[in-house]
Amino acid sequence: MIIVSVAYFLLLVSDATGILRVNTTVGKSTILPCLLNTNITDLHNLRFYWQDENKKVLYSFDKGTEVPEYVDRLYRGRITAFHQDMRIGHVSIKLENTTMEDNQKVFDVFAKVFESGGTTNRICQLTLHVDAPNEIQATICPSNR
Repeated sequence: MIIVSVAYFLLLVSDATGILRVNTTVGKSTILPCLLNTNITDLHNLRFYWQDENKKVLYSFDKGTEVPEYVDRLYRGRITAFHQDMRIGHVSIKLENTTMEDNQKVFDVFAKVFESGGTTNRICQLTLHVDAPNEIQATICPSNR
C-alpha cells in the first residue's frame, strides 16, 4: 500500500513539474494556458511576459499596461490577453493564426507580483504542437473484374 501511494505521489509531482503540451492546427487560434497561484488585488502590482525558447517576446504586461514595443514582429497582431481574468491570476494568452513555424516551440511565462514582494520567476512552460489541416484523400478501390 505504501509503495503504491509513493508511486502515485511521484506521478503527480512529475506531472506538475513537466512541460504542458498544447495541440492545435495550422490557421487556428489556441489558448496558451498559465495560472498564477495568487489573486491580484491591483493589476499595477503585476508584471509578466511570455517568450519563446529564442527569447522572442509574445506578450508583455507591466504594472497594469500592455507593453507592445517588446513584442517580436513574429507575434505582433497574433496575441490576445484576457485582462478581465488577470485579477484571479489567469495570465493565459490566445495565439491566433498558428503556422508551422510555431510548431514545437517552447514558451515560458515569467511573472512578478509586487504586492507579495516576490522576484520574477518562471511560472509556466509549455510546448506547442501544430499539425497541418486534415486533407481529404480520395481512395481508389480496385474494380472487381
